[in-house]
Amino acid sequence: MQEIASKGICLNAAAPGYIGADMTQALPDGWREKIKKQIPLEYIVAPRDVVKIVTFLWRWWIFILLDKLSK
Repeated sequence: MQEIASKGICLNAAAPGYIGADMTQALPDGWREKIKKQIPLEYIVAPRDVVKIVTFLWRWWIFILLDKLSK
């Protein structure tokens, strides 16, 4: 990220890791528990939570963009 920061480019990303979707629900219970123990909050994020974060970042970006365009 530092390579683009020096050029004045701001980058936002959402990288939730494992998401509680069909693919992770199909894993055996033992695997899900092992995965949870590797996550600091011991929680596999729900898809709706990822949507909330991405929506927040998108709204923030639109606010910044419109603010810069209005000046």
